[in-house]
Amino acid sequence: MHYLPASPARDRRRREIVGSCGWYDYSLAPPWLLSTIDSKALAAKQFGGVMWKDALCIAFRDRAGELMGDVEVARTMEKELKAQIDLVADRADVKEVIVATHHQPFYEVVNRTGTLPWEYFNAFMGSTGSARSSRALRR
Repeated sequence: MHYLPASPARDRRRREIVGSCGWYDYSLAPPWLLSTIDSKALAAKQFGGVMWKDALCIAFRDRAGELMGDVEVARTMEKELKAQIDLVADRADVKEVIVATHHQPFYEVVNRTGTLPWEYFNAFMGSTGSARSSRALRR
């Protein structure tokens, strides 16, 4: 076991595995939904009587103890992931870098139905910012 957000892990094949939980910033919601629902409605994580359980179970706080919003959490985790990538990407002894996240980093991998409330809850699948953080690896 290795807790990836703390540091990269190396395997026997000289591959560095970097990782983050990642978080969501609503960027995986479809554009038509983002143009009709404001960020406060997304931050509430409730639609049609259904609630995304993170609203009840998760509360990220900054170093001062202040509650962080989803977008701020996503940017923080993206910066941490990019720092790990920067740490290992150009090392001569690294054969390959593998990026692992819990949340989705690409719009294209999210299952789409075009219906509500499904598309509303796609806003919580991840952030395209995680993909931007790992693009530095493409050589």
